[in-house]
Amino acid sequence: MGQRGERIIDYLVEYTGEALLTPSQQSAQARRLLLSLLKKHYGLDSLPEMNAGKDGKPFFRAFPHIHFSLSHCRRAVMAVVGDSPVGCDIEDIRNDDAMEILDVAFTDAERLHITTSANPIETLVRLWTRKEASVKLSGIIPDNPRDWPSAPTEEIALSTIGPLHGCFMTIAVTRSV
Repeated sequence: MGQRGERIIDYLVEYTGEALLTPSQQSAQARRLLLSLLKKHYGLDSLPEMNAGKDGKPFFRAFPHIHFSLSHCRRAVMAVVGDSPVGCDIEDIRNDDAMEILDVAFTDAERLHITTSANPIETLVRLWTRKEASVKLSGIIPDNPRDWPSAPTEEIALSTIGPLHGCFMTIAVTRSV
């Protein structure tokens, strides 16, 4: 557990290699990773009951001080915990449909950055994980994905890792004040 005044933010990621997970396998693995983090930082031996806020963001009613986020794709799962709001996203780079969201999910500047980059698919997936993690942090999902932030703000810090094992992942946290 963190020392007084120290922020707790930790994550676990598990890659499956070439094995593709079903949605139920993805969810079960993400919850298993979450339980590992809860044991490590909070001494919990079982996964508390999850509830969803009016915005759909999951939380533990019995442990409102524990914040978490889960994400999964076909080849990987991840879980993040913290003592302040967190959000995460992990996406498979080998996604044949990735470019289909280019026109609907990205601003003009983001589209220009994606299409002129050395690897447009990787750039798109990296930016998409940043957008997803940002909205999962707040739990507030603007109707238009173009409005989702893909860059750090005064309130949000973003950390993106990848490409790693064919995936990009991003963790979003609130900045300390």
